[in-house]
Amino acid sequence: MALILISHDLGAIANMARDTLVMYRGTVVEAATTQELFAAPGHPYTQGLLGSIPDPDHKVDELATIPGRVPMMGEHVSGCQFHPRCSYATDECRNKAAPKLGTDHLVYCHHPLTDSTQQGAL
Repeated sequence: MALILISHDLGAIANMARDTLVMYRGTVVEAATTQELFAAPGHPYTQGLLGSIPDPDHKVDELATIPGRVPMMGEHVSGCQFHPRCSYATDECRNKAAPKLGTDHLVYCHHPLTDSTQQGAL
């Protein structure tokens, strides 16, 4: 039996899904096992989603957010769909669709995150 769960509730995803696809504006930006995706996100959007999960052990005045605005439906965005909101975006991102990188952990990004970039904020 298979179940497709479509949700912004990352807690439910973490507890119920073996594999996870992250989509932005109807386009897959990352695909991996849920455990690997949560441990080492490779796409800046995934990093932003995971960074916005509130930590019940730490009180904060404001929750983390992904900067910028989601383009309106039908609004054309050239290149990578996430580039208007991505702090890592370059001219390449603005002009060319993101390549598919990896085999088991797929990341569609010109500049996938590494251990050193994972420390940076969006």
